[in-house]
Amino acid sequence: MDMNNVINESPLETVQRVGKYPTLKTLAQMSESTGLSEERLRGFADANLCPHWRVDGGKPMFQLAEMKRWIIDNGLLQYQEGHQITNIEIIKTFDTISNDRPKELALVASLQELPVVHQTAGVYFLCDELKILYVGQSVHPYSRVSQHAADGKIFNRVFLIPCPKDELNYIEGKFIRELEPPLNGRTTKGEMIAPCANHNDIIERRLMKS
Repeated sequence: MDMNNVINESPLETVQRVGKYPTLKTLAQMSESTGLSEERLRGFADANLCPHWRVDGGKPMFQLAEMKRWIIDNGLLQYQEGHQITNIEIIKTFDTISNDRPKELALVASLQELPVVHQTAGVYFLCDELKILYVGQSVHPYSRVSQHAADGKIFNRVFLIPCPKDELNYIEGKFIRELEPPLNGRTTKGEMIAPCANHNDIIERRLMKS
């Protein structure tokens, strides 16, 4: 047998040559094994973008090793190192600006600037260059910021602090009360409208890099 032909043959040709039925996984099984949703997998298969198998034109099925290699080769597997969670109390005005960011956020280790490709829930800051105009929160920050623009708010930069969903109210409220952004609302008594900051002392030591 010509080894060059064996090296260059397709997976189907290999199965036909050895006469052994491949071990295949369904959409649900592959979704559980890889983390890709069934809808996403089906879309890749229907567009013939990912390697897959079909029995008599039926639903797509997959080989696990083959798909894992395809996912890596196509950049669908990402890694985020993360940041240390430290103190949230240090949200005062600083004399120097770090990495072209508002001075009030100079020590926030996890600060990002929108747009970001892979975003999570977080507290965002609408800015005119480095001046903070508005503080808000959302589980879908990019969509929420787009709505602010549609509503007529004028800003040209947006910064984001990713944080767990159960801490959004506390962290947003803390920043609103400390910074008093001009576009955030006030009560009839002139007090800032912000979520209550009734969190425990553990969270009080989070978020800011000392």
